[in-house]
Amino acid sequence: MNLFGISINHRTSPIELREAVYLNVDEQKSFISALKKDILKEGFVISIEPIDSTTFSAVVQGNQIYVVSVSIDQGGYILCDCSCPCDFNCKHAAAALLKWLSIKNKIDKEQLKAMNEKKETIEKILARKTKTELINLLKLVLKQYPELTSYVRINTTELILRIRNLFSQFWEEYNVKELTSQLEIILEGIRNNKDQWDIRLFQEMNTCSQVMIENQEQVFYEFELSNFLEEWFHTLGEVFSEIESTRSKKEAFIDRLRRN
Repeated sequence: MNLFGISINHRTSPIELREAVYLNVDEQKSFISALKKDILKEGFVISIEPIDSTTFSAVVQGNQIYVVSVSIDQGGYILCDCSCPCDFNCKHAAAALLKWLSIKNKIDKEQLKAMNEKKETIEKILARKTKTELINLLKLVLKQYPELTSYVRINTTELILRIRNLFSQFWEEYNVKELTSQLEIILEGIRNNKDQWDIRLFQEMNTCSQVMIENQEQVFYEFELSNFLEEWFHTLGEVFSEIESTRSKKEAFIDRLRRN
Protein backbone atom coordinates (compact mmCIF):
# COMPACT_ATOMS: atom_id res chain seq x y z
CA MET A 1 0.00 0.00 0.00
CA ASN A 2 1.26 3.44 -0.87
CA LEU A 3 1.56 5.42 2.36
CA PHE A 4 -0.35 8.55 1.28
CA GLY A 5 1.51 8.54 -2.03
CA ILE A 6 4.88 9.13 -0.33
CA SER A 7 7.71 7.28 -2.07
CA ILE A 8 10.98 6.71 -0.26
CA ASN A 9 14.05 4.52 -0.62
CA HIS A 10 16.93 3.34 1.53
CA ARG A 11 18.73 6.67 1.10
CA THR A 12 15.85 8.68 2.57
CA SER A 13 16.74 10.17 5.92
CA PRO A 14 14.23 10.65 8.75
CA ILE A 15 14.45 14.43 8.30
CA GLU A 16 13.75 14.12 4.57
CA LEU A 17 10.80 11.85 5.27
CA ARG A 18 9.31 14.32 7.74
CA GLU A 19 9.79 17.17 5.27
CA ALA A 20 8.12 15.15 2.52
CA VAL A 21 5.17 14.46 4.78
CA TYR A 22 4.78 18.05 5.90
CA LEU A 23 4.55 19.12 2.27
CA ASN A 24 1.25 17.22 2.21
CA VAL A 25 -0.07 18.83 5.38
CA ASP A 26 -3.58 19.52 4.05
CA GLU A 27 -4.18 15.97 2.85
CA GLN A 28 -2.19 13.94 5.35
CA LYS A 29 -3.31 15.27 8.76
CA SER A 30 -3.45 11.86 10.35
CA PHE A 31 0.07 11.02 9.26
CA ILE A 32 1.45 14.41 10.31
CA SER A 33 0.04 13.95 13.79
CA ALA A 34 1.97 10.69 13.95
CA LEU A 35 5.20 12.56 13.39
CA LYS A 36 4.95 14.85 16.39
CA LYS A 37 7.96 14.90 18.66
CA ASP A 38 6.48 12.54 21.26
CA ILE A 39 6.66 9.52 18.90
CA LEU A 40 10.33 10.19 18.17
CA LYS A 41 11.42 10.15 21.79
CA GLU A 42 14.13 7.63 22.67
CA GLY A 43 12.57 4.39 23.88
CA PHE A 44 9.28 4.75 21.96
CA VAL A 45 10.45 1.94 19.66
CA ILE A 46 11.35 -0.92 21.99
CA SER A 47 12.86 -3.26 19.40
CA ILE A 48 13.21 -3.53 15.65
CA GLU A 49 14.53 -6.27 13.37
CA PRO A 50 14.60 -7.05 9.65
CA ILE A 51 12.48 -9.89 8.26
CA ASP A 52 14.00 -9.77 4.76
CA SER A 53 15.52 -7.19 2.41
CA THR A 54 12.24 -5.23 2.14
CA THR A 55 10.38 -5.89 5.40
CA PHE A 56 11.01 -5.29 9.09
CA SER A 57 8.98 -5.66 12.27
CA ALA A 58 9.05 -3.57 15.43
CA VAL A 59 7.65 -3.50 18.93
CA VAL A 60 6.43 -0.01 19.79
CA GLN A 61 5.31 1.45 23.10
CA GLY A 62 2.10 3.48 22.93
CA ASN A 63 -0.84 3.40 25.31
CA GLN A 64 0.20 -0.22 25.37
CA ILE A 65 2.70 -2.34 23.47
CA TYR A 66 1.96 -2.77 19.75
CA VAL A 67 3.53 -4.89 17.02
CA VAL A 68 4.25 -3.15 13.72
CA SER A 69 5.18 -4.61 10.33
CA VAL A 70 6.51 -2.37 7.53
CA SER A 71 7.41 -3.29 3.95
CA ILE A 72 9.08 -1.03 1.37
CA ASP A 73 9.00 -2.25 -2.21
CA GLN A 74 11.56 -1.48 -4.94
CA GLY A 75 9.54 1.54 -6.04
CA GLY A 76 9.76 3.02 -2.54
CA TYR A 77 6.09 2.44 -1.69
CA ILE A 78 5.27 1.61 1.92
CA LEU A 79 2.90 -1.00 3.34
CA CYS A 80 2.47 -0.99 7.09
CA ASP A 81 0.31 -2.90 9.60
CA CYS A 82 -0.04 -2.36 13.31
CA SER A 83 -1.83 -4.19 16.10
CA CYS A 84 -3.26 -0.89 17.38
CA PRO A 85 -6.93 0.04 16.75
CA CYS A 86 -5.85 2.31 13.86
CA ASP A 87 -4.54 -0.81 12.10
CA PHE A 88 -2.39 1.02 9.49
CA ASN A 89 -0.74 4.39 8.73
CA CYS A 90 -0.60 5.07 12.43
CA LYS A 91 1.92 6.92 14.56
CA HIS A 92 3.42 3.61 15.73
CA ALA A 93 4.22 2.64 12.13
CA ALA A 94 5.64 6.13 11.56
CA ALA A 95 7.87 5.85 14.61
CA ALA A 96 9.09 2.40 13.54
CA LEU A 97 9.76 3.59 10.01
CA LEU A 98 11.76 6.62 11.13
CA LYS A 99 13.73 4.48 13.58
CA TRP A 100 14.46 1.92 10.86
CA LEU A 101 15.66 4.57 8.43
CA SER A 102 17.94 6.02 11.09
CA ILE A 103 19.41 2.60 11.88
CA LYS A 104 19.73 1.62 8.21
CA ASN A 105 21.55 4.84 7.32
CA LYS A 106 24.00 4.15 10.12
CA ILE A 107 24.48 0.53 9.00
CA ASP A 108 25.00 1.60 5.37
CA LYS A 109 27.69 4.09 6.42
CA GLU A 110 29.44 1.50 8.59
CA GLN A 111 29.36 -1.09 5.80
CA LEU A 112 30.70 1.43 3.27
CA LYS A 113 33.49 2.38 5.65
CA ALA A 114 34.40 -1.29 6.19
CA MET A 115 34.41 -1.93 2.42
CA ASN A 116 36.69 1.04 1.80
CA GLU A 117 39.09 -0.13 4.49
CA LYS A 118 39.28 -3.60 2.91
CA LYS A 119 39.62 -2.28 -0.62
CA GLU A 120 43.23 -2.37 -1.73
CA THR A 121 44.77 0.37 -3.79
CA ILE A 122 46.39 -0.52 -7.10
CA GLU A 123 49.71 0.64 -5.62
CA LYS A 124 49.49 -1.98 -2.85
CA ILE A 125 48.54 -4.72 -5.29
CA LEU A 126 51.46 -3.90 -7.62
CA ALA A 127 53.85 -3.60 -4.67
CA ARG A 128 53.32 -7.30 -3.91
CA LYS A 129 54.15 -8.36 -7.45
CA THR A 130 57.59 -9.67 -8.29
CA LYS A 131 59.73 -8.00 -10.93
CA THR A 132 58.98 -10.80 -13.39
CA GLU A 133 55.24 -10.51 -12.77
CA LEU A 134 55.34 -6.76 -13.33
CA ILE A 135 57.31 -7.16 -16.58
CA ASN A 136 54.84 -9.77 -17.88
CA LEU A 137 51.92 -7.55 -16.90
CA LEU A 138 53.48 -4.58 -18.69
CA LYS A 139 54.06 -6.70 -21.80
CA LEU A 140 50.40 -7.69 -21.88
CA VAL A 141 49.27 -4.08 -21.55
CA LEU A 142 51.63 -2.88 -24.30
CA LYS A 143 50.55 -5.73 -26.57
CA GLN A 144 46.94 -4.67 -26.24
CA TYR A 145 47.69 -0.94 -26.33
CA PRO A 146 50.86 -0.49 -28.45
CA GLU A 147 50.45 3.29 -28.46
CA LEU A 148 51.45 3.24 -24.78
CA THR A 149 54.95 2.02 -25.70
CA SER A 150 56.09 5.65 -25.66
CA TYR A 151 55.58 5.64 -21.89
CA VAL A 152 58.44 3.13 -21.67
CA ARG A 153 60.82 4.41 -24.37
CA ILE A 154 61.10 7.18 -26.93
CA ASN A 155 61.35 6.00 -30.52
CA THR A 156 62.72 9.07 -32.29
CA THR A 157 62.49 7.40 -35.69
CA GLU A 158 58.69 7.15 -35.29
CA LEU A 159 58.07 10.46 -33.54
CA ILE A 160 57.77 12.66 -36.63
CA LEU A 161 55.88 9.94 -38.51
CA ARG A 162 53.27 9.66 -35.75
CA ILE A 163 52.77 13.43 -35.63
CA ARG A 164 52.50 13.70 -39.41
CA ASN A 165 49.95 10.88 -39.50
CA LEU A 166 47.85 12.52 -36.80
CA PHE A 167 47.75 15.80 -38.69
CA SER A 168 47.14 14.23 -42.09
CA GLN A 169 43.41 14.17 -41.41
CA PHE A 170 40.83 16.72 -40.36
CA TRP A 171 39.67 16.48 -36.75
CA GLU A 172 36.04 17.40 -36.26
CA GLU A 173 34.76 18.98 -33.06
CA TYR A 174 33.47 15.67 -31.69
CA ASN A 175 36.85 13.87 -31.97
CA VAL A 176 39.37 16.60 -31.15
CA LYS A 177 39.78 15.11 -27.67
CA GLU A 178 40.94 11.87 -29.30
CA LEU A 179 43.69 13.81 -31.07
CA THR A 180 44.85 15.60 -27.92
CA SER A 181 44.71 12.32 -26.00
CA GLN A 182 47.11 10.67 -28.46
CA LEU A 183 49.37 13.74 -28.44
CA GLU A 184 49.47 13.72 -24.64
CA ILE A 185 50.54 10.07 -24.63
CA ILE A 186 53.49 11.01 -26.86
CA LEU A 187 54.40 13.99 -24.69
CA GLU A 188 54.08 12.05 -21.44
CA GLY A 189 56.40 9.40 -22.87
CA ILE A 190 59.00 12.08 -23.56
CA ARG A 191 58.66 13.46 -20.04
CA ASN A 192 58.99 10.03 -18.46
CA ASN A 193 62.21 9.14 -20.30
CA LYS A 194 64.63 11.93 -19.43
CA ASP A 195 67.55 9.54 -19.80
CA GLN A 196 66.87 9.66 -23.57
CA TRP A 197 66.90 13.43 -23.86
CA ASP A 198 69.56 14.29 -26.44
CA ILE A 199 70.16 16.51 -29.47
CA ARG A 200 68.44 14.05 -31.80
CA LEU A 201 65.26 14.09 -29.72
CA PHE A 202 65.34 17.89 -29.63
CA GLN A 203 65.62 18.06 -33.40
CA GLU A 204 62.77 15.58 -33.83
CA MET A 205 60.56 17.55 -31.42
CA ASN A 206 61.45 20.77 -33.21
CA THR A 207 60.33 19.30 -36.54
CA CYS A 208 57.13 18.00 -34.91
CA SER A 209 56.46 21.51 -33.61
CA GLN A 210 56.55 22.90 -37.13
CA VAL A 211 54.24 20.16 -38.39
CA MET A 212 51.65 20.92 -35.69
CA ILE A 213 51.82 24.69 -36.15
CA GLU A 214 51.54 24.49 -39.93
CA ASN A 215 48.57 22.12 -39.74
CA GLN A 216 46.48 23.76 -37.05
CA GLU A 217 43.72 24.27 -39.61
CA GLN A 218 43.28 20.49 -39.58
CA VAL A 219 41.77 20.83 -36.11
CA PHE A 220 38.21 22.17 -35.85
CA TYR A 221 38.54 23.32 -32.27
CA GLU A 222 41.99 24.87 -32.03
CA PHE A 223 41.67 25.84 -28.36
CA GLU A 224 42.29 22.24 -27.26
CA LEU A 225 45.35 22.05 -29.49
CA SER A 226 46.66 25.41 -28.22
CA ASN A 227 46.59 24.11 -24.65
CA PHE A 228 48.57 21.06 -25.69
CA LEU A 229 51.11 23.10 -27.69
CA GLU A 230 51.78 25.22 -24.61
CA GLU A 231 52.75 22.07 -22.70
CA TRP A 232 54.68 20.75 -25.70
CA PHE A 233 56.87 23.86 -26.04
CA HIS A 234 57.45 23.92 -22.29
CA THR A 235 58.82 20.37 -22.49
CA LEU A 236 60.79 21.25 -25.62
CA GLY A 237 62.45 24.04 -23.62
CA GLU A 238 63.31 21.60 -20.83
CA VAL A 239 64.90 19.20 -23.32
CA PHE A 240 66.90 22.06 -24.81
CA SER A 241 68.09 23.18 -21.36
CA GLU A 242 69.21 19.65 -20.65
CA ILE A 243 71.38 19.33 -23.76
CA GLU A 244 72.58 22.94 -24.14
CA SER A 245 74.32 24.80 -21.33
CA THR A 246 75.44 28.06 -22.96
CA ARG A 247 73.34 31.11 -22.14
CA SER A 248 73.53 32.56 -25.66
CA LYS A 249 72.03 29.43 -27.22
CA LYS A 250 69.25 29.36 -24.64
CA GLU A 251 68.41 33.01 -25.30
CA ALA A 252 68.36 32.41 -29.05
CA PHE A 253 66.04 29.44 -28.56
CA ILE A 254 63.64 31.45 -26.38
CA ASP A 255 63.61 34.28 -28.91
CA ARG A 256 62.73 31.84 -31.69
CA LEU A 257 59.85 30.43 -29.63
CA ARG A 258 58.48 33.92 -29.08
CA ARG A 259 58.49 34.60 -32.81
CA ASN A 260 56.52 31.41 -33.42
